[in-house]
Amino acid sequence: MRNKIDFEMTINIVRAIAFLVAITFYFTQIPGGRSSEISLKRINGYFSDSPAITKKIDIYVKKLETAGGVKTVNNEKVINKDKLIKYLKDEDSIKNDYAPFYNYKNIFNTGILALLYIITAIVLTKSIPYNPVMSIIFASVDFLLATMFIFWTGGIESPFIFMYILPVVHIATQIGFPYSLGVAAFTAVIIILCSNLPGFYGVDSIKNPFKSIIPFSALLCLSGFLVGTISKMLSPMSSTHIVVDETPKRLEDITRKYQAQSKELQKYTNMEENFRRKQREFHGIHEIIQEIVSEVEIKKLLPLIMIKAAEECGARVGATLLKTTSGELRVYERYNLSPVSEQIFSCRYGEGILGTVALKGEPVSLSKSDNDPRFSYFARCPERVQNILCVPMANKGENKGVIIVCNKLTDDRFSDDDLRTLSILAGIAASAIATAELFIEIGNKNEELAEAYKKLESSIEDTITTLAEALDAKDNYTREHSKRVCKYAVALAGDLGLNDEQIEIIRRGALLHDIGKIGIPDRILFKPEGLTDDEFAIIKSHVTEGAKIIQKVDFLSELTEIVKYHHEKFDGTGYPTGIKGEKIPLGARIVAVSDTFDAMTTDKPYRKGFSPEVAIEKMAKFAPAQVGMDIFMAFEKMMRKNSFFRM
Repeated sequence: MRNKIDFEMTINIVRAIAFLVAITFYFTQIPGGRSSEISLKRINGYFSDSPAITKKIDIYVKKLETAGGVKTVNNEKVINKDKLIKYLKDEDSIKNDYAPFYNYKNIFNTGILALLYIITAIVLTKSIPYNPVMSIIFASVDFLLATMFIFWTGGIESPFIFMYILPVVHIATQIGFPYSLGVAAFTAVIIILCSNLPGFYGVDSIKNPFKSIIPFSALLCLSGFLVGTISKMLSPMSSTHIVVDETPKRLEDITRKYQAQSKELQKYTNMEENFRRKQREFHGIHEIIQEIVSEVEIKKLLPLIMIKAAEECGARVGATLLKTTSGELRVYERYNLSPVSEQIFSCRYGEGILGTVALKGEPVSLSKSDNDPRFSYFARCPERVQNILCVPMANKGENKGVIIVCNKLTDDRFSDDDLRTLSILAGIAASAIATAELFIEIGNKNEELAEAYKKLESSIEDTITTLAEALDAKDNYTREHSKRVCKYAVALAGDLGLNDEQIEIIRRGALLHDIGKIGIPDRILFKPEGLTDDEFAIIKSHVTEGAKIIQKVDFLSELTEIVKYHHEKFDGTGYPTGIKGEKIPLGARIVAVSDTFDAMTTDKPYRKGFSPEVAIEKMAKFAPAQVGMDIFMAFEKMMRKNSFFRM
């Protein structure tokens, strides 16, 4: 080693190896690594040579299984490692041999700290001049990390206690052998002091210092002596200089270094210029992207793409060709292109230069000076084409067409930068065209869906109206009953502040509230005299039967609550379930009060209908028990506001 900086780098390599070996060794031994969970198979294997601990673990696992603390992952039973460690510590089952298992998190954290320290040491050694203070700091950190690592891996019996040799050797080489003796003695004192701390393993081995501390201290002293002596022997040699006239050699070295530095400077200058050129290029492309992607109309999009392509590539002439449904490439946008050339450029897909570019998806750049026979394709163009650049417009494997630019302004052929720029523009254009097409397709689909929805709504309305009319047609006395109930209910729902969707459900529910009566025999339904209990039970069944009918039709199922509960009463004496108060759905209560009013004001075979005023007065008496005073009062207010309107 030529100097102390080289020695510092050597020490860095040694400490890196030492700490990496320590971390790797223990994490290959500790079951589950750094994971907080561990399989029973691995834990039993780890403690296989300690029956006492294994027995305690079995007891602990049985308790866990009873409490549901054992999981099964990949057909293996798994438990929480941290809880097991706490249990073993509480049971005084800590052994020196298994110290790393109890301290796996501390070992990992210490290892990360050691690696960060090594990286810092390497950076500082290479970037700043040698300083004895820095060397002492490195040795101190070595000592601290070694103490922490050894503390958690078995104490004096840990195989990595030999990491203490690192700071001793470091001091012996950099400062001198006497100082290394002090470090060795200090190390022995630290080990003895740490042995009295809770959790420090290997205490028993310190009781006989002749078998542990004294031999280890002697090893440290011997290491310091040998390294210090060798360092002292090599030191004079490293400072010896041969006096010669090195002026010509030094001039040659300086010249060579200057030339190398000049080349390096030129390299960085070229890199900077290239970077700034790329920056300008991408800045321009970014602006183009913003303009193009903000436009979704193809008629506005294609002119924008064509102009940008010609400007960015410095071309006098250009065209954008799109693939048609009939398999042709047709000019959709021109840039200084004559009608004659437009006819020449338009071609069959896969034919000629442009058709081949579209088919194969490979760009073509040609100049008249290339003497390429394909260039004769442009011989009849009035623009006197001298050079061309044509790239495909492809999006997700689908070719939309091509972009071609001709006659570079500098009268030179198109460059690789032009090819790259035009390819980027073509890709953006293809994506934007696909997006524009998608918008058109979505618009068409939306129109189709809107039309289908209108037809569905009309069909639903026709179905509801037909059902309501079929029901009303059974009885001349109740004809138009459902429509009148619907009108009252909708007006009341609007006064109560319900939204449009809720009002529509109430409207439909009112029209179909008595749909269950379709299945009731006419002899019962139109019986003029009083009904028997059995006959009344059949009449009452119309609400449940109606609910069953409604539930079978998907688009009517939301009306079920109105149909089923419109004969429930506020005091709980109604049917079919006897629910009461606010538990009765609001829609059912609105239809119920409307149904009651219309029934009282309609002529029946056995009585003449009441006038609206009389009906309201009579309803007021039983409203608290039947529909609730809040709904009745709102209904009365609505009816008076509308002058007791009738159909």
